[in-house]
Amino acid sequence: MPGDVRAMVDVHVAAFPGFFLTLLGPRFLHRLYRALVRDSTCVCLVAAGLSGLTGLIVGPLEPRGFFRRLIFREGLGFAFDALPALIRQPSLVVPRLVSAVSYRGETPLRYPRTALVSSIAVRPDAAGTGVAAALLEAFCIEAAARGAQHVCLTTDRDSNTAANRFYVKHQFVLESNIKRSGGRVMNRYLRSLVQSEARSNSVSVVTCPVIFGPTDS
Repeated sequence: MPGDVRAMVDVHVAAFPGFFLTLLGPRFLHRLYRALVRDSTCVCLVAAGLSGLTGLIVGPLEPRGFFRRLIFREGLGFAFDALPALIRQPSLVVPRLVSAVSYRGETPLRYPRTALVSSIAVRPDAAGTGVAAALLEAFCIEAAARGAQHVCLTTDRDSNTAANRFYVKHQFVLESNIKRSGGRVMNRYLRSLVQSEARSNSVSVVTCPVIFGPTDS
């Protein structure tokens, strides 16, 4: 809900200290998450504990259309919000902001109706509790219910073993690599929701009792 956006920003900052979007500041992140929450073509889910939000997962069902609208509606606002970071580190911020103008989610064109996980974040004090796994599975279920056939996401290839293992464990298949400036290489993963639905239907036909629970990444 829109009222969760401030807490979502806090979760993001706690989960990704030192990352580029965090560097751009809370106002930039607030604008981004607010746009995601308000857009009817996005899936936005949070995990809540006794002390507040512990995790989040967000992303558009139609990435290209969403990011095109986002730049059109919020481009100037993003530029203004990023000014403090731009003044501090222009050589880092300028190239990335320029590339963001043409960013459309990097989903593979040959797979239609592909939803994108733009961000999945869990507070450090909730790491290892299964929150990330539960959020990822809930995102896939919601995306499938709203017509998506695949879910796509990207993560760093190098020095990122735990995250890569986590996505493979949860039925994501390495589809390709994406090379970015500075030598950074991203792994692009894809999960078929059609296959997941088929497996789910086969279980319901057998009518075996199944207990689902969160698993650690």
